[in-house]
Amino acid sequence: MNNLYDVFISYRRSDGLTIAEALYKYLTSKGLRVFFDKHEMIDGHYFTTQIESNLKIAPNYILIATDDVFKFREGEDWVRKEIEVAINEYESNPTERTINVICTATASFPEKEALPESVRNIAD
Repeated sequence: MNNLYDVFISYRRSDGLTIAEALYKYLTSKGLRVFFDKHEMIDGHYFTTQIESNLKIAPNYILIATDDVFKFREGEDWVRKEIEVAINEYESNPTERTINVICTATASFPEKEALPESVRNIAD
């Protein structure tokens, strides 16, 4: 598998941007190719296509779990969609993919039953 990115960083902008920036800088300083929307999005291309296609090819998914990350919004919620895609990709090929969750000190990880069914496996 020849991937454009080694890692995909997922976060909620409302309270995870600073951590995501620091993680991006750290991982890229170690030579990893990291998809981080603030640096990697291409103007003029569909947001949905860029996010989903790069998430599908990056074998390592990192979710930055902050206070707001599991406060899913009605309708279109990009973090929820990213978690769903990451779980589906992992479940279809668990030997070549990872899902990593970094919890901040103040974030509380919800009980599995409290999560929407489409993202419950993130708690496993």
